[in-house]
Amino acid sequence: MSKKFPAFKSLSGIYEEAWAPYEKFSEGADMSVLLEVEGKYYRILRNTLDWKRSRKMLVCHEDGQIVKDKGITKECFNYFVYLDLYDLSKRNVKFDQKQADKKKHEPMIEGFKAIVQELKPVLSTEEHKAMSFHLYYFEEIYRLSVIIADLALKVENYRNQLKNLETDRLSEEFIDETRQTLRSWRLHRKQIDSLLIEDGERARPLVKKILKSWHYRKHRKHISNWGDKDRVLKEMEGAHFASKRYVKGYKKEHKLIELNLEIDKGPFSVEQLIEELRTGVIEEETIKMNEKSFLERHWALSEECIFK
Repeated sequence: MSKKFPAFKSLSGIYEEAWAPYEKFSEGADMSVLLEVEGKYYRILRNTLDWKRSRKMLVCHEDGQIVKDKGITKECFNYFVYLDLYDLSKRNVKFDQKQADKKKHEPMIEGFKAIVQELKPVLSTEEHKAMSFHLYYFEEIYRLSVIIADLALKVENYRNQLKNLETDRLSEEFIDETRQTLRSWRLHRKQIDSLLIEDGERARPLVKKILKSWHYRKHRKHISNWGDKDRVLKEMEGAHFASKRYVKGYKKEHKLIELNLEIDKGPFSVEQLIEELRTGVIEEETIKMNEKSFLERHWALSEECIFK
């Protein structure tokens, strides 16, 4: 959590501590605004390293009494995870709000739709299925981009509210709304990832082969607008590298989730990845992993707390 994110306020007692002969770190302390849980208000207290990395954390009642209840602590730490994600969301929400431009999507969709119709008489059943799925992919990317752009605007508005708080307490209703909005935004972004990867598995290679085939170059009458074809191929190139990068990253995350949640997800597979991104399984596991880390490794009352 950034030093400047006002959901947390600085406390006194800042000092410098030497961690190695050649470097020093500033250790500080801060506390959250009051968070409503089941009708009562609580604060998160923590000390930090360079105002960025959390170390020990505690939850206390409004009157300052330390909370020992693990369930209440878990609920507060869960929202801390979302506050942290809000703090990190700035660049992505700006990017997402620009991705739903119909001038970007509609020409691609209409152009490829025309190509599918023109090639239909000369396509095999397998080729037509690939072309049809790739058209669905374009349409779904557009549909999701519109939803994500709307959610990104809401996330940005909530982020601004959290950065400019005029109150010392957040109601349970506000907490739930901000949490659900951020969760929905992140889920839909992962569904875009899922589509990129799935299209690479089910359609993109064959569609690329069709569009680059000498057979269709020889019979140019099958594609009336070769500008549309070139536009589609260019998009494919970017999508190919993006999906490869995503699979590599999610493969590492697969191992981290197993390790941190102490579960067996089975061997990594692209098919499982596509399904778990689409349904939100990976998003929920990521949140649980971060929540568990704070509860076990950072909660001062945990027997497994790594900061003594």
